[in-house]
Parts: sequence; structure tokens; C-alpha cells
Amino acid sequence: TKNEHHFFKKFIHKVNKIIGRYEVGLNFCSFPDVDDDGFKEIAVSIYTGFTLTPRNLFLIDIVNDTVLESPESGTAIISPLAFDLDNDGHDEYMGESGAFGNWHSDVPFKDSVAWLMVIDKNMKFVFDPIPFGEYKTYLQALPLKTARKTEIVILQKHYGPEDVKNKLLVFDVGGNKIKEKVLSDHGEVKNLFMVSSDKRKRDRLFLFSEGGKVEQLDMNLNLTNPVLIKNIKTSKPERMDIDLDGKDEFLFCKEDRQGVVVTRNDFSSPVEIDFRNDSLNGITYSLIERGSQKPLLYVRCGADYFKFLYYKNPLYFLKYPLWISIYGITLLFLFLLQKLQRSRVERHYQTEKKIAGLQLMGIKNQIDPHFTLNLISSIGALFNKKDSEKADYVFGKYAKLLRTTILSSEKISIPLKEELEYITNYLDLEKFKYDYCFDYTITIGNKVDTRYEIPKMLVHTFVENALKHGIKHLKGKGFIEVDVKAEAKRILVTVIDNGVGRKQSKEYSTFSTGKGLKILDNILQLYSDYRKVRISYSVTDLYEGKDATGTKVLIMIPINIDQDKTFI
Repeated sequence: TKNEHHFFKKFIHKVNKIIGRYEVGLNFCSFPDVDDDGFKEIAVSIYTGFTLTPRNLFLIDIVNDTVLESPESGTAIISPLAFDLDNDGHDEYMGESGAFGNWHSDVPFKDSVAWLMVIDKNMKFVFDPIPFGEYKTYLQALPLKTARKTEIVILQKHYGPEDVKNKLLVFDVGGNKIKEKVLSDHGEVKNLFMVSSDKRKRDRLFLFSEGGKVEQLDMNLNLTNPVLIKNIKTSKPERMDIDLDGKDEFLFCKEDRQGVVVTRNDFSSPVEIDFRNDSLNGITYSLIERGSQKPLLYVRCGADYFKFLYYKNPLYFLKYPLWISIYGITLLFLFLLQKLQRSRVERHYQTEKKIAGLQLMGIKNQIDPHFTLNLISSIGALFNKKDSEKADYVFGKYAKLLRTTILSSEKISIPLKEELEYITNYLDLEKFKYDYCFDYTITIGNKVDTRYEIPKMLVHTFVENALKHGIKHLKGKGFIEVDVKAEAKRILVTVIDNGVGRKQSKEYSTFSTGKGLKILDNILQLYSDYRKVRISYSVTDLYEGKDATGTKVLIMIPINIDQDKTFI
């Protein structure tokens, strides 16, 4: 009934005391139904240290009140496991054994060597135990089952002289050696051990070595599919079906003993569980089942305990469409970015083309054939008058003007310094052409950075207008003043002339098409779109009373600190 409690007490074996204490350990192995009576027995291994006995495997039948014991042995089967090797429906038993060398009396299978022992359901040897190595040898045996057969894989580790090699060996279920392989590059011996991924199927074996390296073993003892589990203390993991999916997870203690690393049964998807605890006592694990709710992993460390929820993320497989979506969005973004960049480059190219075309219209006057022919005629007249020094001076000015015009023909902006040098050459030639009927001055303030780029022909356009529409029609001596100064993140260029003024110059409209400023306005608008620098200007008529005394132009050039200093 629900409130009934059954206790069973059965004598199994006598254990001697040594130095006032007992040295005995017990490992439960399995619960088989050996006699097929519907009641399960208990298979358990008992092993001792210096107390020597017992070192046997026992099968305890509670219903029939019997105990079967494996043959007398000086070697214990440690960490026993049960598996049906011969497919007869009943398990055989094997495990780990070591050559500890603490038995010196006359007893079968002394622990001066390690022994491969396989025991059947009747607690008899399946084949005569097979000795391995010598003192300080440790043996680990695990079954490996394929679709065709089952074999026993053995890891032989030796803690003694370095000339004794560590090995992997394969035996059939009759105890016959099939093959062996020497291990020479797998780190320290104490960090070598084998693990079966599934303790029920036993169809995959893995070899652990130093540093958390895991490699899968096949029947030919080849090591494949290496995996590295980081930050673990290299020792045998605990195994437990934490999420109750029918497959064990592996639990490794972290190197700093302040947490656990949990992996799937193929050692994939490692998850680190951290907890802070000053105790270095052993860590124990158990599972708390909660009905329909997800189970909890219970971890005890010293006096502290922790509970963790471990389960497979149901959205895990959505990562693949998510990655594809991110990849697609990234490609689309790059495509749009490339298209936008191409459009921007094309706009820049078209803007440059328009600006260059408008500037070319402004330059035509400076290289006009009539202007050139008139100038050459004047230079020739100087040579006829034997005034070669002046002729060379004028010709040099024209050569500089022409050179600057040609070299800057592909540029839409030039440094302010080059613009002012161009104006100087231009005005010197015009003074010569008009028989020195005017003077000019160009003043540059101390704080002006003449490397700053401005649209080509910007200042020249207003200087040219001052000369052609103001000074040219003046009866007296004319002057043109160009003043450049820096003020509050901008450059101010002032062009002042004492010409006839704009009102009177309209009477001489036959001398001009009136398109100069319209061209300049278009250039400045395009330049603003291209360089994000909005240049403006104002034109003011100067008067003394009612009499026009000239014109003043103020050009305002914002200073863009991000402007590329490389000439276009």
C-alpha cells in the first residue's frame, strides 16, 4: 500500500578492518532479471583497499534470498557496467581494473597487473581473465556494438616508466585480441579515458585526452571528428538525462571548480553553468522531476546547493532561416548601397560636367581669338618700338594667363591663391591693353588660408565686370580694389571699383550680353549641391549725393572644415 515500507537486510560478505578502519567501496551496476521470474536482482561491485577482500561482483536475489558471487580475485572490477555482448538476452559484466600492487599473498588474479574480466549472469568468467601490463597499469574496458557484431575496446594506461606505451586494443567477445594501437601524442595519462555516448546502445566510443580534446573511435581504432571542450577539468564526466529526452547529457566540472559544463551525448552544444562557492568539496548531481514541468538539475557543492533549468531551445532551428534572412537583407542593403553610390557618383559627374560647361563659357572671353590677336599686335608694336623689355613682360603675363587657363580647364575649383594670381595677370594685361587708364590693389588678410578652394572664376567674374562695365566707360583714372579677409568661419572678398555704376552702364548694353552673372548664379547653385557649400554675394552701388561713384561687391564664402584639400 501507499504507506507500506519494506526493508531488506542480507549478509553479503565479511570485510576486515585495518588500522582501525574499513576501506571498502560499493558500485551499483544494474537491476537484471537473471532467472526470468519477473523480479529483478541487484548487480553490485564491492572493492577494497588494504583490507584486501572482497573484490568481487555480486548478484543479489531478494525474492529467493540468494547471493551469487564472482570467482575469488585479487583484482576488483571498478565502475562495473552491464551489456549483452553475445545477444542472448542477458547482460555480461565488465569494467575498470588497476595494478595497484597491494596484494602479496597467494590469491588468483593478484593486482600486480591489470586484468580484463568479463562475467556472465551466473557470475562465472566468460573467458579466462587476461593480464595487462605491470604495476601501475590501469585498464578501462567498454563494449562497442555495430550492426554486425559487438567487440570490447580497451584503453590501457600506464603510470610507470615512459618506455611502457599506452594502448588501445580491441577484443572479441571470446577474449581474442583483434588489433591494437599505441597512443603516443595524447597528453598526460591521468587525463586519458573513454566514454560511450549512449550507455544503452554502446554504438559510439570517444577518447578524452588532455585539454578537453574529444575524438571518436571506430572499430579500426582510428580517431576522428575531434571536438574541443573548453574550460573543463579533464576527468571523467558525470552522465545524466537532464532534459528527459532519452539521451544522457555529460556534466564536466569546470577548471576553477566554480561551475559545470553540460554537453549533449555527442559532446556538442556545450553550456557553461556558473556558481560561486568557496568549498572545494566534491560536487554531486541529481535530477528533480516535476511532472509535466521541465525537470531541474540539482547541484550540491559543499554546504551549498543550486537548481538549474536545462532544456533545448524550441526556437533553435529558426536560426537557419534567420541567418538566411540576415544574409538576404545584408545583400539587399549592399545592393541598394551600391546603387545609391553609383547614383551619387553619376550625379556628381553630371554636376561637375555642368559646372565645367558653365565655367568654360566664362573662360572663352579670356582666350577669345580677337583678344589674343589684339594682344599679339600690341606686343608686336612694342618690338617695333624696340621696347623689348616691356614686350617680354606683357608676353610673360599672357603666357601665365594662358597656362593657368589650360591647366585648370578640367577643374571646377581651385585654391584662392591661384584665383588671385590669375586675376593679377589678367588685370596687368588689361592695364596694358587700355593704356594704363586704371590702377588696382589686391590685399590679403593675415588670417586668410589661401589654400582654401573656391569655384574657379568666382572672384574673376566680378573683377571682369568691374573693368568692362565700370572702368571701361570712365573718363578719368579708374581703380579696382580687391580685399580678402577671414571672419567668423568664412572668407569675405570685397571688389570695389570707381566706375560709372550699374545704372549708367546699362546705357552701354551693346557692349555686353548681360549673361555673366546668370552663369555665375548657376555655377554657385550647382556648387552648393556638389560641395554643400553655399556661397553668396551682394552688389551695392556707391554714390556721393546723387552721383554714382562706383560699385561694391561682397562675396561671402563659408569655410567647410571637411573640405578635401586635394584639387579636383
